[in-house]
Amino acid sequence: LAIRWGGEEFVVVLRDTALDGAVNVAESLRGILAKTSFIDEIEATISAGVAELAHGESVAALVERGDEAMYAAKSGGRNRVEARPH
Repeated sequence: LAIRWGGEEFVVVLRDTALDGAVNVAESLRGILAKTSFIDEIEATISAGVAELAHGESVAALVERGDEAMYAAKSGGRNRVEARPH
């Protein structure tokens, strides 16, 4: 399930997927986009934050950790994937 979260932010929900698997999916998406040709040779990249729902954790806390990871990816040089374990 993928939804638009904000202006240029999206949330992808991967059911029954551990943190390592979600990082692999994010890296695959990042790689595919980096290789994609757009009109007028525009380049696009993904800065992704990945977090896994902990037992008893609220969705708000999960989203906050994912958001922190995304901002870490952006500040770390962009076009990166950062994970935040629980």
